[in-house]
Amino acid sequence: MAEMKKSEVRSQKSEVGIRLPPAAYRRSRVAGCLLLVACCLLLPVLAHGVLKFSVDYAGFRSASPESTQVEIYHSVPYDQLRYQTFGDTIYAEYQVRFSLTSLATGETMSQALYEPAVIPSFEEAKKRQLAIAHNFSLNLVPGKYLMKFEVREDTQNSGSLVETLTVRDLSPSPSISDLVIGDNLAKTPAGVVSVLPRPSRTFGPGGPREMFIYVDGYGFTGDSQPYEVSTEILNDSGRVVKALHPEPKKRTGADVREVFGLTSQGLAPGAYLLRVSLHDLPSGKVLSSEKSFYVTRAEQEPAAPPVVLTEEESREYHDLRFVATDQELRSLAKLSPAGKEEFLRQFWQKHDFRSYLDRLKTADIRYSWGHVRGRDTDEGRIYLKYGEPDETEAHTMVEHAKPEEHWRYYQAGLHFVFVDVRGDGRMRMVWSNSETEHNDPNWENLVDPLELDELKH
Repeated sequence: MAEMKKSEVRSQKSEVGIRLPPAAYRRSRVAGCLLLVACCLLLPVLAHGVLKFSVDYAGFRSASPESTQVEIYHSVPYDQLRYQTFGDTIYAEYQVRFSLTSLATGETMSQALYEPAVIPSFEEAKKRQLAIAHNFSLNLVPGKYLMKFEVREDTQNSGSLVETLTVRDLSPSPSISDLVIGDNLAKTPAGVVSVLPRPSRTFGPGGPREMFIYVDGYGFTGDSQPYEVSTEILNDSGRVVKALHPEPKKRTGADVREVFGLTSQGLAPGAYLLRVSLHDLPSGKVLSSEKSFYVTRAEQEPAAPPVVLTEEESREYHDLRFVATDQELRSLAKLSPAGKEEFLRQFWQKHDFRSYLDRLKTADIRYSWGHVRGRDTDEGRIYLKYGEPDETEAHTMVEHAKPEEHWRYYQAGLHFVFVDVRGDGRMRMVWSNSETEHNDPNWENLVDPLELDELKH
């Protein structure tokens, strides 16, 4: 399992507001796949949209007293992405669009990153329920920020969230960092143990039972003085349901670093609060840091066996040419038989095979032309791939142009133009703003001249 750990590199960053120079937006070591289960309820921060993902963050003391280092983690379940094959490598790529707006000053910073996703095989990814996880860090002035986070493969496969991010001031002494909750440990060549963050923060029968916690303490009284660590788990009513006895320890400096494990064994499914406290015994000060997590239910077996496909439905199930991209078709062709079946399962889970069968029937009836099936026309193909357009606009009685239709999909931001190029009643797609479609090289001479400026811009 590849590592994703708390960043060990403290780069120089802006300390005023959130005006960060390009070099200040530093990515920590790239993480690979983590074990992940379905995320439930309101924990953790979950995306809205077609593509689902989880986000978490933690603040640590930075080299400058005017800022806090914030590490932001996200994970995407492997079956949310669409893969290509390069030799023996099964590979996907997605874009992260991230922005922060200070609620105090209104200043905004934004960044776009392209993240890689590599899985060992579809069979292994399904067995382990892998997720693709990455993190990055930046320095921020303490305060509240509006965080917008979007993960996008294309206009159809994307998800987004908007969340308030609270950056604490960790410059006073003593102080305590935010908690990092993970599902495994990693050790550097130097022997430093770190936690692999689990952005979903889901544990229990439906996920890993063991959780691992990372926390820093800063500026304790004197050197080589004793302190205690105590840990509590509270339920959604605020009652302590599990606690670790305070553990006395000795420091070798003013700062402390705690890495330890807990089990979710015995916790009923639901939302919980984890509280870690550091007690500086010489001064009597107690510092606490809290973070929520969720215990999931055990995965249940299907209530009924899957529906058996008819011979005709099976043909449509294996024929993706009307809805898959060229890259998806090339990737499918290179897979083993088992890999192809897993690819198809994921594909139709996203595209809803039963709804697709209904669209096939509609396309064949609505868009047929002579002996040509509706699915084999341009209008039928676009209908099958993108569904019912939000708006259609027909121009059939225009003296200076051929009959044409405009289809618009507002949520996806897509626009298609069909023209009766040969005057035979068959509408052909000549232009669209979709990156996956091919425009007619002569489209400027085929569309209404009055619409050229609009389509070019």
